[in-house]
Amino acid sequence: MAGLSLIHLAQGDHRAARERLEHVLDLARALGNRNWQYEAHLGLGRTLLATGEPGPAAAAYEQALDLARALDQAPDQVRAHDGLARAHRALAHPDQARQHWHQALHILAALGTGSVEDVTAAGTRANLATLVASSCGWPEGTGGVTAR
Repeated sequence: MAGLSLIHLAQGDHRAARERLEHVLDLARALGNRNWQYEAHLGLGRTLLATGEPGPAAAAYEQALDLARALDQAPDQVRAHDGLARAHRALAHPDQARQHWHQALHILAALGTGSVEDVTAAGTRANLATLVASSCGWPEGTGGVTAR
């Protein structure tokens, strides 16, 4: 059912995606299924971020991270850290965004892999570079180096 919400999200039907995910979350809690709870919180984070609600998105991603840690699921922690970084970037909290992307990279390195589902080490490094450049006032993509 969480997968169906991704279809709604991809189609731009944020209301349906959110309703479906809230239903999944209620069901997962009633059944005590923490894996489903994790997926629902992660999906809610994505949906809320897509609708311009980075504060509630960060809260949903934090719940997902807590569940991923409790389940000892390092790949899921990577996905939650990436979501938290994106939410904090949207909230104009570059230090928190940087910390979460660094955590994602650290976990990827510990796993010995360059990616976990839709989160890649290369993409995370690019996000960090853009974050650093924007917080320093550098033109995007230059890393502070400009032609003379």
